[in-house]
Amino acid sequence: MLAAAHTNELPLTCNCRSSEFRVAGHAWDGQQHEVLNRNVSADYFKVLRARLLRGRWLREEDDEARQKVVLINQTLAREFFAGEDPIGRVVGDGDLSPASLRQIVGVVEDIREGTLGEPIEPALYSPFLQNPESGFFLAVRTEQDAEEVMPALEMAVQQVDPDIGVRNEIHHGTAHQ
Repeated sequence: MLAAAHTNELPLTCNCRSSEFRVAGHAWDGQQHEVLNRNVSADYFKVLRARLLRGRWLREEDDEARQKVVLINQTLAREFFAGEDPIGRVVGDGDLSPASLRQIVGVVEDIREGTLGEPIEPALYSPFLQNPESGFFLAVRTEQDAEEVMPALEMAVQQVDPDIGVRNEIHHGTAHQ
């Protein structure tokens, strides 16, 4: 196995799990903007072989005890930060509620979240450890046949916690543009 990570939504599945979005300090036009919202582990982009365009990657130390941070995709950077550097800017929900505020630390190349026929949408990628969920998907990059790797993955998950349910699904392909 070369790399493994987890996410709340696998790429190439759907342009879903969106949330209202606003940039702190930008004039508000009264419109509610929706962006895709993904919770990912630090190695997620390594698994996908996505390129960092600016700033830094998410890190394992980006947990609940640290400042809330986020990576954005290049589509979000282009649509909401034309002519300005998004690194260090703060984004949040439609009301900019204090609990939603996150500092942008990086811009990653576009990842196809939806199906091949769907357009690339603006997306936020938050550290999983700052916003843990009860359900998640494992994303694994391997040189072995996926069918051969699945039993070992299931066993590893069960060793961590025997109460975790495992659904055996295999998706192939790359997701970045």
